[in-house]
Amino acid sequence: DRLPGEEPVPVDQADSILRRAIELQTQESTRRVDPIDRDKLVRMAGELNVDPDFLLRALAEHQAGVSLDDRMDTIWQKVLAPDKVMATRIVNGPADRVEASAEAWFRTQEGLRPRRHYEDGILWEKDSHPITSIRMGLKLGQGTGALRDSRGVTHRVREIKPGEQLVSIEANTAGLRKTGQVLLATGAVATVGALGAGSVAFGGPLEPATIAVTLSTLAVFTGSTIFGVRMAFNRLKQGINRALDAVGDAFVPRRRPRR
Repeated sequence: DRLPGEEPVPVDQADSILRRAIELQTQESTRRVDPIDRDKLVRMAGELNVDPDFLLRALAEHQAGVSLDDRMDTIWQKVLAPDKVMATRIVNGPADRVEASAEAWFRTQEGLRPRRHYEDGILWEKDSHPITSIRMGLKLGQGTGALRDSRGVTHRVREIKPGEQLVSIEANTAGLRKTGQVLLATGAVATVGALGAGSVAFGGPLEPATIAVTLSTLAVFTGSTIFGVRMAFNRLKQGINRALDAVGDAFVPRRRPRR
C-alpha cells in the first residue's frame, strides 16, 4: 500500500499506474531495439514454421504499402474516398523485363508519361501531347482511360526472389474526395436556397411542402455526389486491375495450337 518514503497509493489508481509504467518501458524498449534485417526476419519465420516464400511476399507487400491502402481515418474518407487506391500482382519473370512491360503499358495503352523516377518504379502523369490525346480520344489504347484522369499513378516492381516480382500500382484519389466535398458544399447551399424558396412559396419553413422540397434537394445532391465519386473510385480500381492483368499476361506461357 505504501511505496518506500512516499505517500500510499490508492488501490483504484494502482492499476493505471502500473499500466503506464509498462507502456513507458515498452516505448523505451522499442527505441532501443535495432531494426530487423531481411535475413533475420526469414530465420524468425522459419522458427515459426512460416514458409519463406510467403514471408518474402508479405515483406514485399509491406514495402509497397499495401497495409496502408485502405486506411480511412476521417468521415470524408469513409463516405467518399480514401487518399489512394492500390492493387498488386505476383508476376513470374525477370525484374528488368517486368519493369519494361509495365512502362510500355503505361506509355502506349494508358496515355501517360513519367513525372518522377524512383529506384523501383515511376510516378506517371497524363501525357498531353496532341498525338497521344488523339489516340486516347479515339479509344485506341487498351486501358480503361481512368488512370489518365488521376492526379498521379505510381507503379513499382519489387523482387520477391529471383524470377518472381511483386508489381504494385497506386492511384491518388485525394483529388476525387475533394471534388466530392465541393459538390456536397454546393448541395448544402442549394438546400438552404430550396428552404428559403419553399418558405416564400408555401408560407413558412415548417410547412410540409417546404420540408419536402428541402429534403428532396438535399437527397438529390448528396446521393448523386456520393454515387458519382464512388463510381469514379471503382473505375480507378478497374483501371489498375486492367493494367496489372496486362503486365502479368505478358509472362504467361502460351499453349501451342494442336495440329
